[in-house]
Amino acid sequence: MRHLKLIVVVGCIGGFLYQTISFLQYYWTYAVVVDIQTIAPEEFSIPAITFCNDNGINPRYFCNGPIKCIMANMIKTIFNCSMGQLICIMVTLKFPRDFRTIPYSDYLKKKNLSPSELKYLKKPVEDFFSCRIISSAGQRNCKTDDLLIGSYYSDSNFFGVCYTINSRWSQPDKVLEKIKRSDKIEIEFFVDMTDRNTNVSMDTIILPKYNYPSTVAVQLGLHHNDASLSPHRNGVELLGGKKYQITLKQVCSDFLK
Repeated sequence: MRHLKLIVVVGCIGGFLYQTISFLQYYWTYAVVVDIQTIAPEEFSIPAITFCNDNGINPRYFCNGPIKCIMANMIKTIFNCSMGQLICIMVTLKFPRDFRTIPYSDYLKKKNLSPSELKYLKKPVEDFFSCRIISSAGQRNCKTDDLLIGSYYSDSNFFGVCYTINSRWSQPDKVLEKIKRSDKIEIEFFVDMTDRNTNVSMDTIILPKYNYPSTVAVQLGLHHNDASLSPHRNGVELLGGKKYQITLKQVCSDFLK
């Protein structure tokens, strides 16, 4: 009987030691304690910036296409108030004598635009976009010499003219521009919808020369440098005449494998 008790005790101790050693082997093989570190680098890459402007076009080029522009004086001559209240309002408006109406929808229905034609139809990005980085040492302009021309997707019936800066999309060897945490990026969009080329103050009312396909707004998207997106779907809309402040937060997660 004493031998049986001894065998039971030895068996229990042996089983306990076996389970303990197995657990320690599992513990040493697979880490169960994760050391989480949060760092805030002093310098990091600027995200890619994609912006779209439906009004970034040269309207005078549309008048040379399959659909001709309509002069304002022709509108006043052909239509009269007896044709409806809306027509009466249009006729009585003080249109400039050289104002031209462009039927954009009919133009796009009858014309398939090639890449070379789109190049002439859109305004240079320098005409409506400026970007600068402000730091304690001064300020410098953002690099726009190698910008990408994005898709012409739009959520309206008119194509959107999109540009992307600081992106490695289709140019993987590009060196990304960097800023410090204390730096600030200022972006200004200026949409001249008068086409008068007059040097007057911002408070002066200037009547436009052409109609435009959309309201004064710009679509903006900030994203990863190796990705591409459409600000119409994954961005924000910035209205004209307003000032916006956007705070960026970058998070990088390394998962255990």
